[in-house]
Amino acid sequence: MFGAFIAFVPLSALILPQKIAAMADIAERGGPVRALSWLLITGGVMAGIGNIVAGHIGDWLLRWHGDRRPLVVIGLALTMTTLIALGIAQSFAGLVLAMAAFQLALNLLLSPLATLLVDYVPDQRKGSMAGWLGLALPVGSLAVTALVSLRMVGPVGQVTLTALAVFVLVAPLAILWPVPVHINDHAPPEGAANPAPALP
Repeated sequence: MFGAFIAFVPLSALILPQKIAAMADIAERGGPVRALSWLLITGGVMAGIGNIVAGHIGDWLLRWHGDRRPLVVIGLALTMTTLIALGIAQSFAGLVLAMAAFQLALNLLLSPLATLLVDYVPDQRKGSMAGWLGLALPVGSLAVTALVSLRMVGPVGQVTLTALAVFVLVAPLAILWPVPVHINDHAPPEGAANPAPALP
């Protein structure tokens, strides 16, 4: 989750404003503020669509494959690719298209990450795990601070470093975490009350 937030917090807070300020065709479209507004609106709409679609794909994968994490791998690869596309975009139109693709990709990554809490974390640990996941936004903000100190590398360099950070943080989950039995398939603990029998 830290990697997913690092993917988008520095982008909206630092990298996109820098890209917009450097584009010559932005002045013809009402200036940087209006251009950034259109980008964020586009991103918000695509994020909503992407999250719903990713949720359905994740449910299908769980039924067919027994695990949602193939979607994490796909989302990670596409998020890194679209981050680079945002970094190298040379026009406002290219930036809008890259932003739309990025938000779709990011939600392919975020949706299965959010459901892992329900799928694999036992009830008695869900609260503490949710607390750790809540640190994702502050970590994303710290990434903005780190990238500000590297302003000399430019937006392309900042996007590349962001993509590498996302990979380093997300890849271990997809590669190393052993797949346990789905939490909802666990047998009830010994001594737990049996469910009431179905009525005839």
